[in-house]
Amino acid sequence: MNFVLVGILCGLSVVRSEEVRGVDPKLIDRYTPDADGFFHCLNDSSIRIPFNRVNDNYCDCPDGSDEPGTSACANGRFYCRNIGFKGNYIPSAWVDDGICDYDLCCDGSEEKSGKCENRCQEYNRKYEQERKRNNMMVDKGLKVKRKIIEASRKKHKLLKEQVSMLIEEQTKVQSKLHTLQEQSKKMNTENRKAVDEAFMGYEEKLKNISEKADIQDKKVNELETRLFNLEQALETMVKEYNHNFNDPAVKRAAKIFQDYAANQEILKEEEIRNPDTLNGEFQSLEKLFAESKMSVAELQRQSTQSLSVRRAGWNKRFKATIVNMVDSFLGVQSKKSVQDTTEMDMETVEKEVEEAEKRAEELKSTLEQKQKELGKVYGPEDILRSKDDCIEKKLGDYVYRMCFIGEFVQKDRNSRGVRVGSYESAEYDDEQQQLVIKYGGGEKCWNGPKRSAEVRASCGDKDEILFVSEPEKCSYIFEMRSPMACTESQKY
Repeated sequence: MNFVLVGILCGLSVVRSEEVRGVDPKLIDRYTPDADGFFHCLNDSSIRIPFNRVNDNYCDCPDGSDEPGTSACANGRFYCRNIGFKGNYIPSAWVDDGICDYDLCCDGSEEKSGKCENRCQEYNRKYEQERKRNNMMVDKGLKVKRKIIEASRKKHKLLKEQVSMLIEEQTKVQSKLHTLQEQSKKMNTENRKAVDEAFMGYEEKLKNISEKADIQDKKVNELETRLFNLEQALETMVKEYNHNFNDPAVKRAAKIFQDYAANQEILKEEEIRNPDTLNGEFQSLEKLFAESKMSVAELQRQSTQSLSVRRAGWNKRFKATIVNMVDSFLGVQSKKSVQDTTEMDMETVEKEVEEAEKRAEELKSTLEQKQKELGKVYGPEDILRSKDDCIEKKLGDYVYRMCFIGEFVQKDRNSRGVRVGSYESAEYDDEQQQLVIKYGGGEKCWNGPKRSAEVRASCGDKDEILFVSEPEKCSYIFEMRSPMACTESQKY
């Protein structure tokens, strides 16, 4: 008899718990009375109330869990099972308020009166249509995204290969340049040696000529002195001799001196090479030798530096100086055939050195540019590296032109362009499921900061700017769709 009664009571208890209105099936076990017939509040099991006070339209539990099927508790929640669709919670305040909340409770169970019909099949059909459309769009976007990523990988790989090739060529050019410089240095040494040997012979000849000229100069000076003394003596005789003496010899001597004195101005006008002029020419010759030696010294100094066209000029200068000096002053036949051959070889080497140096500079500049590009970050999976295209959108009075890894420009109706910013970075916002691209360093606003933009891209099957806002002065936020923002997690 007792066993039968207990079984009946247990059965009633189960029925009551299954019929608790507004309870999520996952929590149904929590809405079963304990052995003493009590309900324990969900967030604090130490608080318990008789089970018959569950859904009695009076809030007993602080968390409102004792009134899932009424609007008694302000913080309570009502669960709509929405069989045939998907269950949802609604605030308890919406329960039995006479309004059908189909968007969240398509089965109409939140209204006891039954005024709300069950529309879950209709909502499920619309949901399935939207789900298929969304998943199809995500799949299409992912397909495009994979192509973009593959293109970016290929571009990155190509860039790495170009850098490797540039480094390899740079090494070869530097090696060739070093060889040419050594060759030029050797030729310069041989050339200087030949010039120095030539100078040794010519300087000895110049020394002998100078010594002879000095002796001749002294003799001429002595003769000039004796002539001057004789002129003085004769002049004195002419002025002071007594004309009363009728001495024919004296008269004849005086007559000769007077004729000499009368013709002296004519003699001065004749082209007579005097010792001073001769000394001047020899001083010029010595100066010419000194300049030639300076040319050689300058060439020697430059040979330790970077080879250039100027060095060829110095080479020609000292060669021309030597040839001119020898032919004009010494009358010595120089070894032109040997010098010309050396000069021709030198010019060829120097031309190759100049070309190698030019190529080395070009390689250095190109390599630095490529390495800088290789080090740039273009968002998750380097996806933006291959996005060198641009899109445009007219929003209000402006046309916005967005070049993904370039500049973002705002144009007015007069076609005047204002630079909003240049590409800076890109990252994925997991919470919002958006790709965020930032542009900075734009043109300065009137009495404000520099312009900047943040582009928030959501998943889409094509790139499209949707709208723009300006939460802060000259700081823009653009919403857009793009395949680059698509992920598998966006499918449902």
